[in-house]
Amino acid sequence: MKPVAITERKRVEEALRESLERFQLANRATFDVIWDWNLQTDALRWNENIQTLFGYKAEEIEPGIESWTNRIHPEDLARVKTGIHAAIASGQERWFDQYRFLRKDGMYAEVEDRGYIARDASGQPARMIGAMRDISERIQSEKTIQASELRYRQLVENASEAILVVQDGLLKFVNRTATQMIGYPEMERISRPFPEFIHPDDREMVVDNYRKRIAGDTAQPRYAFRLLTRDGGVKWVEIGAVLIDWEGRPATLNFLTDVTDRHKGEESTQAALREKEVMLREIHHRVKNNMQVISSLFNLQADKTLNRECREILKETQTRIRAMSLVHEKLYKSRDLSKIDLTVYIRSLALHLFNVYLTDPDQVRQETDFEEVFLDVNSAVPCGLILNELISNALKHAFPEGRKGLIRIGAKRGPDGTIILRVADDGIGFPKNLDFRKDESLGLQIVSLLVGQLEAAIDLDRTNGTAFTVTFRELK
Repeated sequence: MKPVAITERKRVEEALRESLERFQLANRATFDVIWDWNLQTDALRWNENIQTLFGYKAEEIEPGIESWTNRIHPEDLARVKTGIHAAIASGQERWFDQYRFLRKDGMYAEVEDRGYIARDASGQPARMIGAMRDISERIQSEKTIQASELRYRQLVENASEAILVVQDGLLKFVNRTATQMIGYPEMERISRPFPEFIHPDDREMVVDNYRKRIAGDTAQPRYAFRLLTRDGGVKWVEIGAVLIDWEGRPATLNFLTDVTDRHKGEESTQAALREKEVMLREIHHRVKNNMQVISSLFNLQADKTLNRECREILKETQTRIRAMSLVHEKLYKSRDLSKIDLTVYIRSLALHLFNVYLTDPDQVRQETDFEEVFLDVNSAVPCGLILNELISNALKHAFPEGRKGLIRIGAKRGPDGTIILRVADDGIGFPKNLDFRKDESLGLQIVSLLVGQLEAAIDLDRTNGTAFTVTFRELK
């Protein structure tokens, strides 16, 4: 029997040795401070990490619980002691707390500490073995994150723009400004389909842009729409949105600016502009009508005049009135009341003059060379009168005794932005011994005066018939 007892004892001793070795290896491998407190003798031992983490050498730590508790921050000490004694007295197996522990350099470290209570056969507490972990960096990171979140919250909640997060078509977050803008309390707005807050006429546009942005496609960066408020009102807002990750899934971060007042101002401005446009059209219409009345009076006077020369003068005057009236007629019919299409104007003017001066429509042909040119009324009226005189002059004098021929009319912009008008005919030609700038005929005098008014240049080419070229810039 004796050899069996010795063998069993050796086996137990070997098991204890191996267990101790494993404990010592684990003790060295851990990053925590491992402590062992004998509750019956008050002896307290630490592993070498007490120096690594807090700077104390083993010999600098006095034995006993006081060497530990004296290094706990005064504001935490009472709580820690109370917690330990309560755990021991209540028969609990473990104790846990977080507190500040004094390092050798005089600074306090934030630590997490947990202890496991071992009891003897009678149930009395015998030992408490624990592990203390330095969590200063984690606490600092948490404080930094909390401070960052606080700043973020302050920025978001105090932003003048409404900020919303939309995910799966539902409102997931709104800031204070958004709440004030739409008037819905949190329970009524959160996790509610966002299209319900949008005016029916704008809903399709907003939803389409949301779907495109969620899919990663190109969507409008900023646009305006109407928002429905809880009191049944409507607010115009301008939205800017970006795609974000919200809790691991795609969502849109939306910034809404209340532009109701601006939109009302724009509507008032548009209404005023429409009213002004109607007024200007009416003015041009009345000017045109008044000029037609004057032309009709001249026509009546011509019918009662037997003198052929007087009738010709009256007819020429009528064509000049028509040239000015036509400017107002084109402006009245134009979409843009500030400018007229010069090529359309010239075609109408030429058609009128050909009907006035030609009894045989096949006698003189017309060719045109036009580019798109627009003129305001300040330049259009003198330009129209110049064209009237040059075309009339060609029709009256270039093709005597029924001679057939061709009149070419051109209008284009030069490379330097100037406007170039050209009226040319292949008729008998302008008299070589006549200076058109000093001619006493009323028509050419009018041309010279209007050329000066337009600050234009005029050239005469007698090479093949007659060709007048007028070059000018629009009047400022």
